[in-house]
Amino acid sequence: TPDDLVLALVSGGGSSLAEVPAPGLAAREIGHLTEGLLRSGAPIGEVNLVRRH
Repeated sequence: TPDDLVLALVSGGGSSLAEVPAPGLAAREIGHLTEGLLRSGAPIGEVNLVRRH
């Protein structure tokens, strides 16, 4: 109903669900890149650095 209240607590990587890719990049491409970095053993800090740029 219009009087209902929804409260969502997002943590532990939940912010990655709300990101919007830069123009010219598809979310699928970013997912493949991230997966490849993680499989190769890249530290999460470096993976996040790539995601931000």
